[in-house]
Amino acid sequence: MATAGLKALPEDMRDTPAVRDIRLGIEGLTDQLRFLSPLRLSGDKLQRWIGGAEIADFIRRFFAPKFAEAGIAFTATQDFMAIRLFERPARVLPVFMNLVNNSIYWVGTVPRAKREILLDVVDNEVVVADSGPGISGDDQEHIFKLFFTRKERYGRGVGLYLARANLSAGGHTIRYRNKQDRPSLAGAAFYINFRDADLGPQGE
Repeated sequence: MATAGLKALPEDMRDTPAVRDIRLGIEGLTDQLRFLSPLRLSGDKLQRWIGGAEIADFIRRFFAPKFAEAGIAFTATQDFMAIRLFERPARVLPVFMNLVNNSIYWVGTVPRAKREILLDVVDNEVVVADSGPGISGDDQEHIFKLFFTRKERYGRGVGLYLARANLSAGGHTIRYRNKQDRPSLAGAAFYINFRDADLGPQGE
């Protein structure tokens, strides 16, 4: 319906910057809905305990074809497997899906033997890290902005924006690695602080 409305605009208005931004936003959100459709988000609105093992297993099964095709080693540490989050799966799982999906794209730019994605817990924060090229210092302040992307293919600049918005709605936060962080992999690393999470032995 929205795209039909844009097409109904006078021809001299269809290619203005504002209309281009609206069209890009609609396309990006449509892609996200298609990507997340396996979760059937509308039917999973209740909070419950979600374990790290459940999250890791979901990600492993969901992305198994891509991991195999690209030769990516996907690992979840014992610390990650031990975490427990009291949240809506529909709020938590899309965040990991978006972060891992981004990692799949970027580790695909490094030699096949070095392609890794890791779920971990460091200093009471959940970490999603990869062995890709990482994010340049100039870009780091923009990565959570709507429509910002450096992907040459299939990039809409919507995933990280929605991940942060989704987490914020539950009182959680996400950030990109800083100079003091020492993630296990040298590429991109996102740190999530889940409110009232049970981080197991690592959080004691």
